[in-house]
Amino acid sequence: MLPTPYLSSKDIFALRDQRTVNPYRKISFNKLIFPISGAPIREKVDLRIVPDMRSGMAEIRLWYKDSLIGIQSAKNEDINLMNFK
Repeated sequence: MLPTPYLSSKDIFALRDQRTVNPYRKISFNKLIFPISGAPIREKVDLRIVPDMRSGMAEIRLWYKDSLIGIQSAKNEDINLMNFK
């Protein structure tokens, strides 16, 4: 059983970061730009990053105030996994 509000074990066992929504309703992360809907501008969005070494892709789960507002994909090399410890 997962604790609320999480929907998947990916939300718990993931690399984490935060970004602020810009006036264009986007966030940038390591030169990647993701559109954001579901969070107001100038608010913080939590990122849960789940890299998959087999496929070489990472799933980025976007959370705002205990709600999953989006899921994006990116290449592991674009995430720069070495910055996470």
